[in-house]
Amino acid sequence: MILNRERLHRIEQVNQEALNEAAGRLLPDGWHSSTSIHVLSLALWGLTEAGLHYHPPDRVFPHDEDIESTILHLMECDAENALHWIQGYSADNEGCVEVTLQDDALDGYESPERGAWSLIDEIACGLYEGRPLPRRER
Repeated sequence: MILNRERLHRIEQVNQEALNEAAGRLLPDGWHSSTSIHVLSLALWGLTEAGLHYHPPDRVFPHDEDIESTILHLMECDAENALHWIQGYSADNEGCVEVTLQDDALDGYESPERGAWSLIDEIACGLYEGRPLPRRER
């Protein structure tokens, strides 16, 4: 996928939203990227570098590989759609919005591992619930 200027600008804008700003503060050195929103970078860091593993209780799905492939899929989607998916964003016909992962969910975390775990857990919940993934950008 080619990252054009418009897409990079969109990622930069979405990284200024509260949840992404908090994830950006937790990201270890070398993991900040202009090509991905911070929540995805932090979750991927947790799986690949911090050694965090998701063990579903009494379930066979999802596992680390499912979560990692979902993160990689979301990295190819519109930044706002990816953030909304992680947050469990839903809106009804009357415009009422609900999220399962609030904007302040990472506030107060000092450990990147705790922040990454919170995001990994929410991604796993989305997969378990069958939350439809947004489509990839071309």
